[in-house]
Amino acid sequence: MWKVTIPSPYGGEPSIYWVAADSAAEAETTARHQAGDGITAQSPVRVEHADTVDPVDEVWPRPRLVDGIRVFTFDDSRTAYDQTQVRDDLHDGDVLHIPSENVAGFLMRAWPIAVSPNRGALHGLADPDDLVIDGIDYRPSARVAQALLDPPEAPSPPPARPPLTRGLRQAAGTWTVTIAGSERHDGEGPYIWVVDAPDATTAAAVAESHHQTSQEDADTVVRSVEPGAPTADYPWAYNDLRGIPSRTVVLAPEHIRQLARIRLACKRRDRFLDSIDIPGYIFTDAEADDLTDMNEHIVTLVRQLIDEFSTDA
Repeated sequence: MWKVTIPSPYGGEPSIYWVAADSAAEAETTARHQAGDGITAQSPVRVEHADTVDPVDEVWPRPRLVDGIRVFTFDDSRTAYDQTQVRDDLHDGDVLHIPSENVAGFLMRAWPIAVSPNRGALHGLADPDDLVIDGIDYRPSARVAQALLDPPEAPSPPPARPPLTRGLRQAAGTWTVTIAGSERHDGEGPYIWVVDAPDATTAAAVAESHHQTSQEDADTVVRSVEPGAPTADYPWAYNDLRGIPSRTVVLAPEHIRQLARIRLACKRRDRFLDSIDIPGYIFTDAEADDLTDMNEHIVTLVRQLIDEFSTDA
């Protein structure tokens, strides 16, 4: 195994690729291919054999390689989700394994997706039969992830898709998504969202994100994603998100990671303030310094993001 370090074109932290190869040259070629458009042919890289790298000097625990695919192991699924948003050694298609919860999945762009029946804090896989998304084949990653699950929890073959729900009509680019939130634990029915999206996976992600935000509920499960829109005889109430003015902003992976760093830094500051939220409480000098450091760190991260946007423009 080799460690290939690739500098960020935006001036941020470098990306790290752990790859299998027979030589340094082959390792560099493999890493450059995986980095894709995020690196130019002139970008300098550093290639080191894993045996020569002291684990003590590494920021994150290194992965293991299974069939050439990186497998990262975590203590719990919430930690796995958070770290996929900030780590520079986790990349598209890498496998995520949480043995304590018997959860396994992979990173699909910025989305941590579970292939196991129990998904923990990860997102669910909307369509197990369609793992070629935007030209990227995630089937090898899904196979490795499924092989990591304990035998009793290994997923059975997906059932055949049922016929279209009564009251739906075909409509190009329109999907009816059924999502169950935490209310399902009390026996309540799911929510139904109608969205415009290019494919089932995107439709599920859009509907689930809107559900979690509007209902302030992160405990969600995508029950079904059906092509089409409700007709007048549709038997259930639904929420129609079509026609809502919106603006799509396409962010580079580096920008998404930077936004995640800002979010986590703000959460740490909020937790610190919550811990001393006592009427009449007076900060100690050390606490005041800690708060100042946290605020300055957030400002630095925001400025870095603004600089990156300015550079891209």
